[in-house]
Amino acid sequence: MKPEDLEALLSHEFEPRPALVQSTLRRLRGLEGRKNLFAPRAPWLLAATTACLVFLAFGAGIWFGRASRPSESAALTEIRFSLQAPGMGQVALMGDFTQWKPVPMKSMGSLGEWEVRVKIPPHGRYRYLFLLDGKEMVPDPNATMRVDDGYGHINSVIKI
Repeated sequence: MKPEDLEALLSHEFEPRPALVQSTLRRLRGLEGRKNLFAPRAPWLLAATTACLVFLAFGAGIWFGRASRPSESAALTEIRFSLQAPGMGQVALMGDFTQWKPVPMKSMGSLGEWEVRVKIPPHGRYRYLFLLDGKEMVPDPNATMRVDDGYGHINSVIKI
Protein backbone atom coordinates (compact mmCIF):
# COMPACT_ATOMS: atom_id res chain seq x y z
CA MET A 1 0.00 0.00 0.00
CA LYS A 2 1.33 3.41 -0.95
CA PRO A 3 1.58 6.20 1.68
CA GLU A 4 -0.88 8.38 -0.24
CA ASP A 5 -3.42 5.50 -0.21
CA LEU A 6 -3.04 5.19 3.55
CA GLU A 7 -3.53 8.95 4.01
CA ALA A 8 -6.67 8.82 1.88
CA LEU A 9 -8.04 5.98 4.01
CA LEU A 10 -7.24 7.77 7.26
CA SER A 11 -8.75 11.09 6.13
CA HIS A 12 -12.00 9.38 5.07
CA GLU A 13 -14.71 9.54 7.67
CA PHE A 14 -15.75 6.17 8.94
CA GLU A 15 -19.34 5.56 9.95
CA PRO A 16 -19.73 2.20 11.75
CA ARG A 17 -22.85 0.14 11.23
CA PRO A 18 -25.53 0.73 13.88
CA ALA A 19 -25.52 -2.96 14.84
CA LEU A 20 -21.79 -2.78 15.60
CA VAL A 21 -22.28 0.32 17.75
CA GLN A 22 -25.12 -1.32 19.71
CA SER A 23 -23.14 -4.53 20.22
CA THR A 24 -20.08 -2.61 21.46
CA LEU A 25 -22.18 -0.52 23.86
CA ARG A 26 -23.84 -3.64 25.30
CA ARG A 27 -20.45 -5.20 25.94
CA LEU A 28 -19.11 -2.05 27.56
CA ARG A 29 -22.19 -1.80 29.81
CA GLY A 30 -21.56 -5.38 30.89
CA LEU A 31 -18.15 -4.31 32.18
CA GLU A 32 -19.57 -1.59 34.47
CA GLY A 33 -18.86 -2.19 38.12
CA ARG A 34 -15.97 -4.59 37.49
CA LYS A 35 -12.94 -3.65 39.54
CA ASN A 36 -10.42 -5.25 37.19
CA LEU A 37 -11.37 -5.47 33.53
CA PHE A 38 -8.76 -8.18 32.95
CA ALA A 39 -9.83 -10.45 35.81
CA PRO A 40 -11.51 -13.61 34.59
CA ARG A 41 -15.24 -13.94 35.16
CA ALA A 42 -14.75 -17.49 36.41
CA PRO A 43 -11.40 -18.03 38.21
CA TRP A 44 -11.71 -21.83 37.84
CA LEU A 45 -11.78 -21.35 34.05
CA LEU A 46 -8.38 -19.63 34.14
CA ALA A 47 -6.97 -22.45 36.29
CA ALA A 48 -8.38 -25.14 33.99
CA THR A 49 -7.06 -23.38 30.89
CA THR A 50 -3.61 -22.99 32.44
CA ALA A 51 -3.54 -26.67 33.41
CA CYS A 52 -4.49 -27.71 29.88
CA LEU A 53 -1.80 -25.50 28.36
CA VAL A 54 0.86 -26.90 30.70
CA PHE A 55 -0.26 -30.45 29.90
CA LEU A 56 -0.16 -29.77 26.15
CA ALA A 57 3.25 -28.10 26.36
CA PHE A 58 4.66 -31.03 28.34
CA GLY A 59 3.10 -33.53 25.90
CA ALA A 60 4.53 -31.64 22.93
CA GLY A 61 7.91 -31.62 24.65
CA ILE A 62 7.84 -35.38 25.00
CA TRP A 63 6.58 -35.85 21.44
CA PHE A 64 9.31 -33.67 19.95
CA GLY A 65 11.98 -34.90 22.34
CA ARG A 66 12.40 -31.62 24.19
CA ALA A 67 11.27 -32.65 27.67
CA SER A 68 13.97 -33.17 30.24
CA ARG A 69 15.06 -36.77 30.53
CA PRO A 70 18.12 -38.74 31.60
CA SER A 71 21.15 -38.58 29.37
CA GLU A 72 20.84 -40.52 26.12
CA SER A 73 23.66 -42.96 26.94
CA ALA A 74 22.15 -43.78 30.35
CA ALA A 75 18.76 -44.49 28.77
CA LEU A 76 20.07 -46.94 26.14
CA THR A 77 20.63 -50.68 26.33
CA GLU A 78 23.43 -52.29 24.34
CA ILE A 79 22.25 -55.29 22.32
CA ARG A 80 24.44 -57.73 20.38
CA PHE A 81 23.12 -58.93 17.03
CA SER A 82 24.81 -61.81 15.23
CA LEU A 83 24.26 -63.80 12.06
CA GLN A 84 25.83 -66.87 10.46
CA ALA A 85 26.36 -65.84 6.84
CA PRO A 86 29.32 -67.68 5.32
CA GLY A 87 30.53 -66.47 1.95
CA MET A 88 29.11 -62.94 2.30
CA GLY A 89 31.31 -59.94 1.52
CA GLN A 90 29.40 -57.60 3.80
CA VAL A 91 26.50 -57.84 6.21
CA ALA A 92 24.56 -54.96 7.80
CA LEU A 93 21.82 -54.58 10.38
CA MET A 94 18.77 -52.40 9.63
CA GLY A 95 15.80 -51.68 11.87
CA ASP A 96 13.46 -49.24 13.55
CA PHE A 97 16.27 -48.26 15.90
CA THR A 98 18.56 -47.31 12.96
CA GLN A 99 15.79 -45.55 11.01
CA TRP A 100 16.26 -48.43 8.54
CA LYS A 101 19.75 -47.25 7.61
CA PRO A 102 22.26 -50.11 7.29
CA VAL A 103 24.74 -50.45 10.15
CA PRO A 104 27.78 -52.50 9.02
CA MET A 105 28.45 -55.70 10.95
CA LYS A 106 31.92 -57.03 11.71
CA SER A 107 33.14 -60.40 10.44
CA MET A 108 34.21 -62.58 13.36
CA GLY A 109 36.43 -64.97 11.41
CA SER A 110 36.47 -67.49 8.61
CA LEU A 111 33.36 -69.37 9.83
CA GLY A 112 31.00 -66.68 8.50
CA GLU A 113 29.86 -65.23 11.83
CA TRP A 114 28.98 -61.53 11.75
CA GLU A 115 28.15 -59.32 14.72
CA VAL A 116 27.39 -55.76 15.72
CA ARG A 117 26.50 -54.12 19.03
CA VAL A 118 23.99 -51.27 18.99
CA LYS A 119 22.45 -49.16 21.73
CA ILE A 120 18.65 -49.19 21.75
CA PRO A 121 16.14 -47.44 24.02
CA PRO A 122 14.75 -49.92 26.56
CA HIS A 123 11.11 -50.90 27.00
CA GLY A 124 10.09 -51.36 23.40
CA ARG A 125 9.52 -53.73 20.50
CA TYR A 126 11.74 -53.17 17.49
CA ARG A 127 11.65 -54.59 13.97
CA TYR A 128 14.90 -55.39 12.16
CA LEU A 129 16.49 -57.26 9.23
CA PHE A 130 19.94 -58.20 8.01
CA LEU A 131 21.16 -56.86 4.66
CA LEU A 132 23.45 -59.29 2.81
CA ASP A 133 25.97 -57.85 0.32
CA GLY A 134 23.83 -54.70 0.05
CA LYS A 135 21.06 -56.55 -1.82
CA GLU A 136 19.23 -59.32 0.00
CA MET A 137 17.22 -58.61 3.15
CA VAL A 138 16.76 -61.57 5.50
CA PRO A 139 15.18 -61.93 8.95
CA ASP A 140 17.17 -63.13 11.92
CA PRO A 141 16.93 -66.96 11.91
CA ASN A 142 17.30 -66.95 15.71
CA ALA A 143 14.52 -64.42 16.38
CA THR A 144 11.56 -65.72 18.36
CA MET A 145 9.15 -63.13 16.94
CA ARG A 146 8.55 -62.14 13.32
CA VAL A 147 6.09 -59.89 11.55
CA ASP A 148 5.16 -59.21 7.92
CA ASP A 149 6.21 -55.67 6.97
CA GLY A 150 3.56 -55.27 4.28
CA TYR A 151 6.22 -54.84 1.56
CA GLY A 152 6.97 -58.47 0.88
CA HIS A 153 9.50 -59.06 3.67
CA ILE A 154 9.35 -60.69 7.05
CA ASN A 155 10.90 -58.59 9.81
CA SER A 156 12.39 -59.99 12.98
CA VAL A 157 11.16 -58.44 16.21
CA ILE A 158 13.12 -57.92 19.41
CA LYS A 159 11.48 -56.92 22.67
CA ILE A 160 13.63 -55.09 25.20
